[in-house]
Amino acid sequence: KPVAVPTIDVVAQNAPSSDTPLLVSLNRKRDSVYCGTFHHDGVGWSAIEPAQVKTLPDALTEAPRPLNVLSQTAIDKDAEALAGVDFSQITIWNESQAIPSAAVVWRLGRAAAARQAYTAAPQLLPIYAREPEAVELWNQRHGRLS
Repeated sequence: KPVAVPTIDVVAQNAPSSDTPLLVSLNRKRDSVYCGTFHHDGVGWSAIEPAQVKTLPDALTEAPRPLNVLSQTAIDKDAEALAGVDFSQITIWNESQAIPSAAVVWRLGRAAAARQAYTAAPQLLPIYAREPEAVELWNQRHGRLS
């Protein structure tokens, strides 16, 4: 039976165990990121809240402190867009740690199957946090696709 394994959960498992909450940032596009906040339960990282699209400054400001951040793209603390973010209690880990691993997908999938957290095959679709850029451009030029 199939199980769903979200990429954000896979990337979170790359982070070393810590008592400090973890913010995972994926798919950065213009001023927004797909992000989720996690806590370590002694075995692995578990989501504190569902992942969602936010601006990077909002994601960093709203997350608990202290905070570890794992992002697929480098975060420039000196960027003008991040001028209002207090980085004094934020540790940003190297983006090379945010590469999804097939071994982690397997481990999380196996754990989900053991809990019988199955997903119906027709519902096993990619989750897109935002519309593809081509669709956004079409909508800007021609109105919404129906």
